[in-house]
Amino acid sequence: PDASPVKQRVQQLMQRYRALLSTTLATAAEAGLVRRDLDGDSAAALFLGGIQGLVIQAMLGGAATPIQPMAAGVFRLYRDAIKEVA
Repeated sequence: PDASPVKQRVQQLMQRYRALLSTTLATAAEAGLVRRDLDGDSAAALFLGGIQGLVIQAMLGGAATPIQPMAAGVFRLYRDAIKEVA
């Protein structure tokens, strides 16, 4: 089925965000700021997927699901996974 204009726009935005994040992570890897063996495309997809998952959980859970504490924990896990190992 054809995608609506809104769906197409959201897909374009997500592709741009993913590409920008992947490029940024590759630059960070070259500079030794994150793991040098980091797969930027996969790391970008994981980051965006984590955000999307948190948003869905917050939407489904309503006010009973505080997103900020969960987001902090998810980001900590992500950061630890990509950081350069000394």
